[in-house]
Amino acid sequence: MIDFDSIPERFDSVLASDGIEFTANDEYDNWLGDYVGCLIDMTLKHVKVTRDALIKKYERDIRANKLVGDKDRYATAELLVKTAKLRWTSVPFKDKETGKPVEYSEENAIKLFSTDHPTIDYLIGELNRFYGDVSNFKGNDPKETAKN
Repeated sequence: MIDFDSIPERFDSVLASDGIEFTANDEYDNWLGDYVGCLIDMTLKHVKVTRDALIKKYERDIRANKLVGDKDRYATAELLVKTAKLRWTSVPFKDKETGKPVEYSEENAIKLFSTDHPTIDYLIGELNRFYGDVSNFKGNDPKETAKN
């Protein structure tokens, strides 16, 4: 049997599972929040397991072509929050009733990301781009570390 020992790692598995910080801004540099999330990559077990569980949860609606509108937005938000294990440390969004910044909870995150608003759509795109980019999870290059 051949033993392969020189296969390069695509990403730092600790960073990919623990998550990294990302500050989101819109194209006018308006702050949209500080987030922490994990790599969204289908080679990761938690991503596959989460995706499969959500497909099963929404299977009837998918088969009946009823996963549309608000239900589709909610399922998409749930997929983002759960696969990226997405959370925030601070966001500019405030509770209408209290006027206070929205505290992080998985439920609040899914509600925020299922809101039908162009700014939220833009934010979701930025979060998906950042947390779906394996190059953000490379960690320190040993060659670069040795130079410093």
